[in-house]
Amino acid sequence: MILPVHVLAAVAQFKTDAGTDLGFLGRQVAGLLAGAQVPVHDVDVFVSSAAQKWFDTASPEMPEAQLRALWRQAEANLTLRDGEFSGVMRLASERHSSLESLLAELENLVGLDDAKLKVKHLVADQVANKVRVAAGKDPLPSSLNLVLTGPPGTGKTTVARLLGHIYRELGVLKLGHMVEVGRGGLVGQYVGHTAPLVEEVFVSALGGVLFIDEAYSLRSSAGDGADFAAEAVATLVQLIENHRGEIAVIIAGYEVEMQELIAGNPGLRSRFSNFIAFEAFSTDQLLAIFSDLAQEFEVTITPEVTRALREHFERVDASGDLGNARYARELFTKMCSRMHTRVYQKGSIEMHEIQAFEVADVPKADPSFLKESANASRLNPFESE
Repeated sequence: MILPVHVLAAVAQFKTDAGTDLGFLGRQVAGLLAGAQVPVHDVDVFVSSAAQKWFDTASPEMPEAQLRALWRQAEANLTLRDGEFSGVMRLASERHSSLESLLAELENLVGLDDAKLKVKHLVADQVANKVRVAAGKDPLPSSLNLVLTGPPGTGKTTVARLLGHIYRELGVLKLGHMVEVGRGGLVGQYVGHTAPLVEEVFVSALGGVLFIDEAYSLRSSAGDGADFAAEAVATLVQLIENHRGEIAVIIAGYEVEMQELIAGNPGLRSRFSNFIAFEAFSTDQLLAIFSDLAQEFEVTITPEVTRALREHFERVDASGDLGNARYARELFTKMCSRMHTRVYQKGSIEMHEIQAFEVADVPKADPSFLKESANASRLNPFESE
């Protein structure tokens, strides 16, 4: 996309010259989105779609080293088209959601009863500690680190991201952004490579949430590079110890595998004592998720289509990769495509023709379709949970 002259940014004074790294400077300036439009000189900034993830996490309060680390994590491609960028841009205040709206957003998610209850406990603990401190008493021991257990697509990433914002609004974390990483972003390929990788990712998440998905892959028995995985865990544990209260580290994965990971490492065991379980969604919950999507995009679901959807979801294995919100979103996309194709057979499409599903748009949950969907879900997780 092309950012217009008004770039959402909040930075101090920058002036470029021949010796300045204009590429990164431009990325830093354009990336510091703060939720308020700030006039910028007539400079078009090209932003690849991959850069959006960085924009979502960058904050004007971050030091330059953290911004650089975040940028390397995003692996985006952004360049200034103009030859020079200079000027002073005023500090813009960020538009943050209130604590009440964030808790309401959590409450409105389908299912996730255990997660909602545990988050309420965490919020209450932090509020109580603020009251204790205000009264001149010591806060009770508490940890921001969490273990989220459950199959893919059940809301773990969504809840982790919301927690970052909630902690920010509570004043527990300074920034509240989330940096997501997997084994590949933590485990090096040769001696001396792993520790710097972990440190860079960790630094990029300071003040917010470091979310490690499929963290069980860091077990020492996880296969090739097991020694490097152990080094990654050891480095992570030491960084957590050195930066208590500055970051929330949230690790996620299947329940049994995550329990084995924690039980097998004393350092993790002493730092991760809070668990939240995420169950696979029921048929009714999958229908609710699908209905929410249809309402968002103004596509009508008739009672006949609802019955066909229920039959479809009942044939989905709710304990595996398919019984989750990601699959419901993927099914919605496939059904939209089938509807579009059905209508376009006559050679044209009118808006009123693509605002209601028909039973024919609901694919049969046969083995070939389920296998195709499972592979697509693993390879392309359809954004976040």
